[in-house]
Amino acid sequence: QHILMVQDLLVDPDYRNQKIGSALFSAAWERYAHVRMFMVVTDIAESGANRFYQRFGMKPLEKGSMVGYFR
Repeated sequence: QHILMVQDLLVDPDYRNQKIGSALFSAAWERYAHVRMFMVVTDIAESGANRFYQRFGMKPLEKGSMVGYFR
């Protein structure tokens, strides 16, 4: 049982809105469908990034009765 963590999926601004990010994320999503947890870390203030991940059905940790920690 493994956990996959992605910290921000970045696409160069010149190449955004061409579905590149969706293609990359979908490939990772499918490749690692077997892992126990697929986790993404991004800034809370990045509303566009948060909407992007939510379109894939991802939820904030708090919705899963979890909390994350960092130093």
